[in-house]
Amino acid sequence: MKIEWWRRVAPAFLAVVGLQLALWIQLAPQSFWDEFPGGGHRWVSSFGVYNEHLLRDFGAMNLAIGLLALVAAVRPDRALVRAACGVWFVFGVQHLVFHAAHYSMLDGIDRYASPGSLVFVVAVAVTGWFLAPPASVAAEPRTAAAASVPSTPPAATSTS
Repeated sequence: MKIEWWRRVAPAFLAVVGLQLALWIQLAPQSFWDEFPGGGHRWVSSFGVYNEHLLRDFGAMNLAIGLLALVAAVRPDRALVRAACGVWFVFGVQHLVFHAAHYSMLDGIDRYASPGSLVFVVAVAVTGWFLAPPASVAAEPRTAAAASVPSTPPAATSTS
């Protein structure tokens, strides 16, 4: 059975978010620190002094969870989609809690846009969890050769 395209949207969105953040941070950490999210807004530099080590760690984490979400979008198995969306949910809630508690460090619309963007990521992760393909739907149909392989190894024979 074929997977509907809309079941891939949430993990694909999460993949784009994670991978674009990771690339920006890994290629130009100072630029990310100074300019994220862009357009004259500076959400990261408002929270203290520049720390390349922490930024690169954050970039590596985004690369890892972005890759997981990308694999889930390409091969939307129920368990894989739920793992990817669950990881993004856990990370997203923790990230949101921090920013919601410290929104006063930002000015104007950024006080609401920063945590609002994090609410959106959490909402996408939750949506993706519930839109994951049913357990009975395989991402790709099995071939006849794969179907003939036993699911359990044959019993070992004893020589004694």
